[in-house]
Amino acid sequence: MKDTLREILDFASSLFDVVGIIERPDYGTLIVFGLESTTERSLDEFGQTNGEIKLFGFEKHVSLLLES
Repeated sequence: MKDTLREILDFASSLFDVVGIIERPDYGTLIVFGLESTTERSLDEFGQTNGEIKLFGFEKHVSLLLES
């Protein structure tokens, strides 16, 4: 499992600005992915669609990473 986890972290590090991991006995293994919000990549764009809050900036920029 450690090799698989290392592969996941290595791949995620190529897509995200920050990748972290913590192992908690009460939750298991948690992986955290982070992106910096910049002028070119604003993750803070949000609004509402049909009364539902949408994170437009996050959806736009993260979906591009996940599709690659």
